[in-house]
Amino acid sequence: MPNSHWLVQPDGTVLEIDPRTAPPLDFARDFHLKVLALLDESKINNLSFYICIHPPVSLPRYGSDVVLVILGDEYHISFSYFSDILAVLRCYGTRQEYLDGVPTRLLRFLALLQFAYKSIGSWKLMLGSWLTGGTFPGLAAARTLHIPLGCFSECPSGGAEFASRKIDFAFLGSVGTSGEDLRRFSLRGILSPPKIRARREMIRALTQVMEGGKWNGVLQKTTTFADSTSKQLAYNNAMAQTKISVCPRGSNYETYRFYESYRSGCVVICEPLPDVWFYKDHPGIIIRNWTRLPEILDSLLSDPDRLQSLAAASRAFWDETLNKRVIAAHIEGFLVNLTENEKRNQSYRNLSRAQLPTAVLPE
Repeated sequence: MPNSHWLVQPDGTVLEIDPRTAPPLDFARDFHLKVLALLDESKINNLSFYICIHPPVSLPRYGSDVVLVILGDEYHISFSYFSDILAVLRCYGTRQEYLDGVPTRLLRFLALLQFAYKSIGSWKLMLGSWLTGGTFPGLAAARTLHIPLGCFSECPSGGAEFASRKIDFAFLGSVGTSGEDLRRFSLRGILSPPKIRARREMIRALTQVMEGGKWNGVLQKTTTFADSTSKQLAYNNAMAQTKISVCPRGSNYETYRFYESYRSGCVVICEPLPDVWFYKDHPGIIIRNWTRLPEILDSLLSDPDRLQSLAAASRAFWDETLNKRVIAAHIEGFLVNLTENEKRNQSYRNLSRAQLPTAVLPE
């Protein structure tokens, strides 16, 4: 039987959907529905995929043919029913991470505070689930796969021929929440979230480069994530003409911008990323202090051969690691392995029951 696919709505209701003919959807649902459509062409069949932004407290049904796909949960919430289904495919992984090293700077200290805050929140929710009869947190980790975040919305990949691109470097996106500047001298302004702190540092560095007048950069700031996504077409067009894409962290280390930059064939400058299969050996330039951005940009743009080589590596990385077909193949291997393990375990259970001694009652 073919696989079935269900969109889980915010209110918990589900809507059956065909990933090949679905209307445009945001939050990378387009991207992942196309990955699932490729899975339908593989040996994976007779599974029910439930696709959601945040994990629902329950599903319409459970079983060894049910797969939950979680695309937007930065708190890594788990529920007891995760152990009652075949697999969980989730963006952002299974746990909070801190990747900033020793907190010797304010940004790193803020990142550590955020890590602690989110970790406590996650554990409170998971322990609550466990205390009400669920499985202890973490026991479903073996059936959970960390999957790529993907692109927020779909657009053609590739971009313009690299040498002819008109924009040397670019950042188009949100910097802070509305009214944030009015609070910059308040406690919240000083102890702002790591996303805002990192992006302010990056903006100062980019402004310094642009004021130098040596390179052609684009810096377009919005106040909110929603404001940014409303300008998606202009963003995609700019990325197609950009040589170097600057990718600061968002509310998480992982960002859609990272994928959209590689899809567009840009050279990427980004902060540290988790040590998982799809980030290993990525060809981007890792930056840990945004004050170094001007010298990094100048060094790259002053060396066209190196820049061209990095651009070629970006295209190869997209094709060989972040391409939907590659992701589908990785998920296929994971699900096949789980399915085979489930069949073996069921065979062992059946064999054990068959070998139980039969009680003989005295006459």
